[in-house]
Amino acid sequence: MLLSQIKKNKKFIKFSIVGAITACIYILEIILFYNYLNFNYMYVVCFSYLSCNLFHFYANKIFTFGLTEKKISTNKVLSYIAIILLNTLLTMIFVFFLKEIIGLTVISSSIFTLLITVVVGFFLMRKFVFN
Repeated sequence: MLLSQIKKNKKFIKFSIVGAITACIYILEIILFYNYLNFNYMYVVCFSYLSCNLFHFYANKIFTFGLTEKKISTNKVLSYIAIILLNTLLTMIFVFFLKEIIGLTVISSSIFTLLITVVVGFFLMRKFVFN
């Protein structure tokens, strides 16, 4: 039973592994730029989120969804960019709300927000980018 569930959700599991690695990179960038270099947290969150998505795109393209062709259609690239921009906007809104209104730290806010954007990203990317 468990094995059949794992096979059924194999892409989501792979997507989650790539997401976890991407999240580690994202959090390390926030720690570096916010905690040590003292940049504004909103700039840091935005920059870090966007910069991690280059790795995220290629790792998901090859590892998660098994797409090995060298060229990717313009529509898929534009769809990916649109999804990333949507997730970036969601990230900025949620991090601001969680930090400024709820009082969480930037790191805690960012981690909590990742839980939301990973689900949104998976379903949108599976449907529009890596299909």
